Amino acid sequence: MYLFAKKVTSWKDIHTRQATSIEFSQDGVHAVTNSRDNTLQLIDIRTYNSIKVFKDPSNTYRNSHNWNNATFSRDGKYVVAGSSNSELFFWSVKTGKLEKRLKPTNDKLNANTTCVKWSPNGKHVASCDNAGYVVLWTSD
Repeated sequence: MYLFAKKVTSWKDIHTRQATSIEFSQDGVHAVTNSRDNTLQLIDIRTYNSIKVFKDPSNTYRNSHNWNNATFSRDGKYVVAGSSNSELFFWSVKTGKLEKRLKPTNDKLNANTTCVKWSPNGKHVASCDNAGYVVLWTSD
């Protein structure tokens, strides 16, 4: 078990609105934050600097809840977050560009995505929404 030192580092003004989540990359070098300002930020933990801003160029990504999260892929190459209309947005960590948007094929899925998680094998992403749906997205 790690005992934490007394040193505390905090960031202010990374986002213009409430930050809703933070998650570390597998290698512990980066963290990704999600915010009600509809952006995600990539933080370099070694320097405490924001090094990339993930945005949706079409401005349709919406962080709709105070607990909406973002997560890294297992290989650390991508970040995914869910939007207010059940869509998933995938950004490249290397370039910061939006790589893909996935829309649900079920018409009943049109609620605020509240959580996303990548599976340990990297082949699935699970999401859940505030209407009670849990969705398993596969890469096959």
